Amino acid sequence: MADENIDETSTAPTEDPGPVEEAAPETVTEDASETPAARQDPTMRELAQQPAEEVQQQAPVADDFKGQYETLKAEFEVLKAKYSETADRADSAERFKEELAAATGRVAEVERRLLRQKVGSEFGIPSALIDRLSGDDYEAMALDAKQLSAFVGAPSGGLGKGGLDPNETAFDAKKFVARERSKLYSA
Repeated sequence: MADENIDETSTAPTEDPGPVEEAAPETVTEDASETPAARQDPTMRELAQQPAEEVQQQAPVADDFKGQYETLKAEFEVLKAKYSETADRADSAERFKEELAAATGRVAEVERRLLRQKVGSEFGIPSALIDRLSGDDYEAMALDAKQLSAFVGAPSGGLGKGGLDPNETAFDAKKFVARERSKLYSA
């Protein structure tokens, strides 16, 4: 009887009186033999019946969790840094796109002004009215300049005011003096 008392207080497994408890350890044994990788978490009753060494082997080690936590924390910091770099790149790319669009708009406006100046000077449009020329290309602005020059009275040709007309005959001083004398004395 003393041996029975020792067996009850020891951590070594003893025979269970209930049929349910006998089936559970056998199932665990069969599962362990068939698939050693698959381990089921033991219940409190099963842990109480197992030796102390086996219970310690099955219990998770606190240091492993701490190491896993530190590893995951380091990975998180690396990913956080990569995310902030990526976000900064996306922000700088968006700013670059906005600056590029603004610069493209400024270049297009300068090109339109230059084209207006060119068309205005070709059709003799006064500088005060050059900004009123409309059109997206040379042909449209030239058509608008022709219509505007008709109202302004500017010459429609490319010569502008002043200069010699190539269709006119050359000035002859002797003929001019003879014509003027005949006008004075014939009257």
